Amino acid sequence: MRPVPYGAGTYVFNAVHRKPEGRLWKKDAYDIVEFCHLHSISRSGFYNSLKNGTGPRVMRIGSRVLVSKEAAAQWRREREQASAQPTAA
Repeated sequence: MRPVPYGAGTYVFNAVHRKPEGRLWKKDAYDIVEFCHLHSISRSGFYNSLKNGTGPRVMRIGSRVLVSKEAAAQWRREREQASAQPTAA
């Protein structure tokens, strides 16, 4: 297993996150790094999606920015619907 960066100078192993029954899937809210890892997107992609209005709802608790499990599920549904709609040529 190869460690991957997680937060400020700490590392986690990929195997924990690859399986749906892993600890991250059981959390009620994800920080930005966890959300990006679970959804296979980059942090810059996450922030770009917030900027252009297609990102998930976020909540701020103190200095932390979190995405709830429900907001993540809604974001996935919205992305699926947007990709299913034909684009104007």
